[in-house]
Amino acid sequence: MTSIAKIKKMDILNAAPKHLHQEVFKLVISGSIHRIASTTREFDMTKFEWDESIVLGIQFIDKQHKALFDWMNSLHEAITEGDGKVKVEEIINNLIKYVIVHFSEEERLMLSWNYPALGAHRKEHDHFTTKLQDIQSSFNAGNDMSADVLVFMVDWLVCHIKGTDIDYSRFIHEGGEKRITAPTVSAESGSA
Repeated sequence: MTSIAKIKKMDILNAAPKHLHQEVFKLVISGSIHRIASTTREFDMTKFEWDESIVLGIQFIDKQHKALFDWMNSLHEAITEGDGKVKVEEIINNLIKYVIVHFSEEERLMLSWNYPALGAHRKEHDHFTTKLQDIQSSFNAGNDMSADVLVFMVDWLVCHIKGTDIDYSRFIHEGGEKRITAPTVSAESGSA
């Protein structure tokens, strides 16, 4: 099991917005992310496993979250199997495109329910997208994709889902405020 000391060293704690640090710390202390975080620590594993504890109960969002894990697994496989720079670049490009589509749809859903914390949530999305683009730029400049980068991606996603996505999910499941519009769901909810 991953120790709290190791989790505190994760890039996510250095890269995440300050309010997410508190959520990550709560999850670490409660033990909620130990199993997931510890499974991502081993780079020689075959897959990052989807865990039912991160299901939000919003079918199209859960499907997209699973697809994000699929993209990360594709990236992991391409790196560990030595598929080459072109294949890794292609997967990173597709992952970023998918993240942007997913975040946009998630934000439209929150807007349609008049979710009051949309602004803060959007900042987290923007921060992660920027971080992915920085990772892409670094890789394109000739730097290797390390296990730490993949761990960061999965850890950030899990902590984001359990830390902030669960909040809007609860809001929606509890009826939220008066729903003002129906969300538009993109046809791009496939996986890698």
